[in-house]
Amino acid sequence: MQGADVHLLTVKELAEVLRIGRSSAYELCRQNEFPVIRIGKTIRIPRKALFDWIERRSENANDLADYNCPPFGR
Repeated sequence: MQGADVHLLTVKELAEVLRIGRSSAYELCRQNEFPVIRIGKTIRIPRKALFDWIERRSENANDLADYNCPPFGR
């Protein structure tokens, strides 16, 4: 079977990987741009898609840092 090495995370595992709370993980899963697979009421997150999403978010954060924004609190 092709794709047998696909690893799907539960929402609980997602929360552990990102070190966020379970409610925050469910909120993240409700965002349109976040990669989820819904099987009935069950939510699964493809591991590779998660790390690709994190990488894209990190690249966007680095792009914003290039604008020389003043630090918070000033």
